[in-house]
Parts: sequence; structure tokens; C-alpha cells
Amino acid sequence: MAQRIITLPDDSEIKQGGNPESSPHILNLDKPIKTANSRVTDVISIGEDRKQTQIIAKKQRQNLFQKSEVVRMGAIAVTMVLLLNLAQVGSNALTTKDETLNAAYAGVESLMDIDPNDMEQTGEAFQAALVQFEIAENTIWYLTDQDGEIMDSNKYLKTAKNLLDAGGSISSAGQYFALFVTDVKDVSQNLFADMEEGKPSITEALETAYNSYLVEAYAELMQAQEYLGEVDASTLPDDYEEKAVFLAEQITNLNSFLEKLSSNFPTILGLLGDAYPQKYMVLLENNSELRPGGGFIGSFLLVDLNDGYIENMEFHDVYEYDGQFNEYIEPPATEIAYLTCCWGLRDANYSPDYSVSSAATQWLFEKEGGPTVDHVVMVDLDFVSGLIDAIGSLYVESLGGELTGDNFELVISYIVESKLRGIDDPKSVLEDVIPLLKAEITKPENLFAVMGELLYAAQAKHVAAYSTNEEAQSLWQGMNIDGELYLPGGNEDYLLVTTSGIGGNKTDRYVYQDITHKTLISQDGSLLDKLTITREHTWDEEVSAWQIAELGSFGFEEISDTVRNILGSGTNVAGIRIYVPNGATIESSTEDIEALYDEDLNLNYFYVVMSTEPGSTSQLEITYSLPFSMTLDPVDDYFLYVETQPGTINTTFTKEIIAPNLNNNSLYPQEELTEQADLSYKMQTDLDHVIHLGGVFSK
Repeated sequence: MAQRIITLPDDSEIKQGGNPESSPHILNLDKPIKTANSRVTDVISIGEDRKQTQIIAKKQRQNLFQKSEVVRMGAIAVTMVLLLNLAQVGSNALTTKDETLNAAYAGVESLMDIDPNDMEQTGEAFQAALVQFEIAENTIWYLTDQDGEIMDSNKYLKTAKNLLDAGGSISSAGQYFALFVTDVKDVSQNLFADMEEGKPSITEALETAYNSYLVEAYAELMQAQEYLGEVDASTLPDDYEEKAVFLAEQITNLNSFLEKLSSNFPTILGLLGDAYPQKYMVLLENNSELRPGGGFIGSFLLVDLNDGYIENMEFHDVYEYDGQFNEYIEPPATEIAYLTCCWGLRDANYSPDYSVSSAATQWLFEKEGGPTVDHVVMVDLDFVSGLIDAIGSLYVESLGGELTGDNFELVISYIVESKLRGIDDPKSVLEDVIPLLKAEITKPENLFAVMGELLYAAQAKHVAAYSTNEEAQSLWQGMNIDGELYLPGGNEDYLLVTTSGIGGNKTDRYVYQDITHKTLISQDGSLLDKLTITREHTWDEEVSAWQIAELGSFGFEEISDTVRNILGSGTNVAGIRIYVPNGATIESSTEDIEALYDEDLNLNYFYVVMSTEPGSTSQLEITYSLPFSMTLDPVDDYFLYVETQPGTINTTFTKEIIAPNLNNNSLYPQEELTEQADLSYKMQTDLDHVIHLGGVFSK
């Protein structure tokens, strides 16, 4: 089989950190507007204009490397040879039918033995499958080696051969993938380890594994894509025709990913410190106390990466810098001004757009005397809890107990707020936890679980990354972990609700929020939105008993009233932003609403403060008219794009479209947005991902 070799582009120069006095990070928050046409394509799947895609997804923590669905579907599709009507090929084909089918069966059974946790077994399974597919193909060699005459005249035989050839190419690619993963697993044992003299180069090993195996796998999959492109699915039984099309699509998607990976591979090596050491600022955000751009920035790490190794890692409490900074900087947003008279690093994430907040973070950090950093990464408590869940649990000797995904936030918050480690360094417990967590998540056996958690956290905006290097930022954008907001077009409805905890406590974790968005489409095409936000404070005696029991298991017997208030029993006071299309006009509201303007994003938003006592519910209703109408001449479409706030949890979204006396021509996503008995159209989902929905209507 012919092989296509990928030529990697030259490695671009990655900027090193410099002196704060000559920082390139000027706080210019006039950012290019990211529209549907300028959004970078998803690096994992073939992207399309967001206005044309359905981005509704159910809440799932999928494991990227779980028995590869691509390979499994490939195996299923190859079994189609079992169902080809060989009787139509001719008497010669009939004599080889059983032998062909048995070999194909054996090939498929071999593919079913793949195990991502045992790459040696997986490689053997792919090798066995390849042998069986070659046997199956050889049994019909005399029918396919007649100068193309039989092949050209019989579409059934041609389909059989193409499916077998595709199965062989997929099996060969699988062997290369198994070898690549084996090498990467070996390398990962050193990845992010402390740098020591004499250790092998990580980036060189990664580059060698990539060029030796992944490039070859890509060539085989491109060959499989070519074979599958020649398959006439109409010759297959109905039950398998759809699977053949699905297989071809998945192989195409996988090849698209590998093509993007080839162009981004030098950037990935650069991020690991291949050419120059890279300085990362990792913000540790507490999303139990929300800010527009995530959670309260209580502490952070400074990490220097050199050749994939950690050359230096420092833990810092945010007040080490904020507490020593005396220059007055006016807070840039209403919520921040409510919390403090002076803007500081702890509240740098004032914007729901991560690129805006990150630029502010770099600027403030350098203003307060910190070094220039190349990359800013945000992780919140939910992401860390998810990682602990992924590895099982984390025993911390200094605590005398195990941290789990369920108790991590509670235990850490209690220790910090109770000042158990002293007034001057209350967050030092994180210095105990971070090295232990790093050691566990970099173990080869935890690789797949950690990657699955990372994918979910990126979708739900519990992790994000920003770089000053253009190639690196493009990579983050392609992976959709850049945290940048989609900004609406001229005739598109838009909604983003952000919450900021301005009550001085960490009660956001116990507030469950439902956002209901109704749109009335009148016969003249005018549009009226009604937004209802319902917030329920769920802290009660049952929660209190759980907190007492969990903390007691670590020997923490006393919870003062002050700490109890911070950990959940206090009143939740939230500053709410409601981003809407520019020009939207308030018609009515149950609360006093301010109409404000976000200069960074060039978006209008409404602002309101909501207070919710434990065990009670608060609600806001606001009706506003949109600045555009539908033409309905003869048809027009309604679009709504819903963004999610970084770090948000416990939020559901309900959408209802009411279009009396209008015809509905189509809805999307059809599986989610369904017609109701009253002829409205409704959907409900967890708001842990961006949502794009709409429909086409006519008179």
C-alpha cells in the first residue's frame, strides 16, 4: 500500500519571557470581534460555520481513547463483506464465498480484541486482523486480477475488494497507532517531571515517535479513505449501508484531525519548551465564588517548562502580590467595584471572554512586580475535583486522609478559611496537594482517564488557555479551550448570563439556577424575548450534616459560625450580567435593571443584583424586544446562540419558541427542540456547553 509522508513545517520561534519593565503585554482590551466566519476550526472534528452547525450536546464525560469508536465502526463496516450478495458475482465467486467470509470474520474478531490499556495486545490484534483481511482478499484474487474487466463490470465485487482493502489499511494504521501510544506512554513517565541532568530529551522522543508511527498511520488511513470512497454503499443490505457511510465519514474526520495535528505539531513541541523554555502562569480559581471570567483567583502557580520537564515550579498566594501593591487602579466592572475600591490580580478575570481576562492578568501581574509569562492557564476546583475522580482518590499524608472529587472543595476551603495553616500562609495545603496530584495524573495508566476529563472540562469551561504566541493561541482556539466568546451577527439572538458572588462567601456552589428563555415571533416578524432566571439556595441541615461528617473524618471537629457562613450557610448575593443583542430594549422587569455596555466585547448587557437566602428561591423576569425582525417573505429563520460562563455549575437552560399562526418549516437540533401540544417548540439541557438552535418559519 502506498504511503503518504507528511512534511512538518519549520518550528516557529517561541518568545521567551523577559523583564517586566519591557513587557509586550499592554492592556489594550480592544480585541478583534470573533464572528461566526472568523472562528477557528475545531482541531478534533471538521468544523463548520457555527451558524450552520448544531452544537447541542448532552452532558457526558467521554473518554477520548475508550476502545476507539472509529476502529470499532471500521471493524463493523468491514464485516459488510459477509453480507455481499456473492451469488450475483457469478459461479466463481460462489466457490470462494465461505472461505472469504470466514477470513473476514476472523479479521473483525481480531479487531474486537483491541485494548487501549494494553498496547502490546492491541498491536497484535491489529496484526492478526491485517493477516485475515489479506487472506480474505487473496481468496478472490483471480476475480480481481483480470485487467480490471470483472472489477469494472461488477459493482458488488468492486465493493467487496474496496472494503477488504480498507480493512487492511485500517489494521495497518492500528499497528502504527499502537506503537505510537506505547512510545508516548513511555515518554509520559518523564513528561512534566523535575528536570535533572542526564535525562533523555522528551521533545526529541515525541518527535521521533510522531515521524516513525503517526505519520505512517496517517498514510494508511488516507489510503483507507480512498478505498472507502470507491465503495458503492447501494450494493449493501439496508442494515449496513448507513454503517458504510458512517465509517467513511469517521475516517475522513480522523484524517482531518491528523492533518491539523501535523501542522500544529511544532507548536506543541514549542509549548513543551523544545526551542526555548516556556513560562506558564496557572490560575487556581475557586468557582464556589464566581467571577464573570471564572472563579475567584486565590492562588496561582508559576511553571517553567524546558524540553518537556519542569525546570521550576512555584506556588503563590495572590495576596503576596496584591497585598504589596499600593497603586490605585479603578475597577473595570460594576461587580468588581462592589467588592473592592482598587483593582488587583485577584479580580483580573472581570470579563467572560478568557482572552480579555488573560491579557488583564498579565498586565496586572507585571504591574505588581511579577515576571513576564508566555501562557496563562485557568483551572478551577471542578476540574481538579474531576481529575481526582479520574484517578480514584488522593491520599494526603499531612491531612491524614483521602481527598475525593466530592470532598476536595470542602476540605480545602475549610482549611483556608479557618486559617489552619496560619494567617500568613493559609493556602499552603495546596502546596501539599499539587505535587501528589501531578504525580498521579502523569502516570501512564491514568492517561486516558485524564484526557477524558480534560475534554469535558474544556467543553464546560472549567479549563482554558491563552498565549501571547500567535501559533500557540491558534492551537488553543482550534482545540476550543481558548475561552474566547462567539459574538453574534446582525440578525441573531444571543444570550450569556454571568454570575459574580459579591456576598463575600462561597455559596455559589449550593445555588441551582434555571434560565428560561422564551421568544415570541409575531406575524409581522417582530421578536420579543422573555427571560426568567430562577435561583434556589440548596444549603440546608442535610448539607450541614454532610460537611460536619466529611470534615470530622479528617479530625476537624469545630466549624465556627463565620466559616460555616462562608462554606454555604450564608446569603448568596450575586451580580448578574445578561448579555443580549445590541439595541435590545427592555419592555418590563420584576427588578431594577441597569442597561450597560461592555467596551471589550462591544456588547450590551443588563445588570441586576439578586439575593437568595438558604432554603429559599429568588426569581427575575425581564421582557425585551429585539432590534431586528424576521421578514417572513416567504420564509425566514430565527437563530439563538447561548454562551456559558466559565466555571459555572448547577445551571439548566430551557428554550421555548412561540410562533402562533406561523408555519414551522424546520427546527434544529431536531432531537432536542421539539413541538409541544400548544404548538410551541421547546428544549431543555444542562448549560455546561455552548448552544446554537433555531428554526425556519413562514406565514
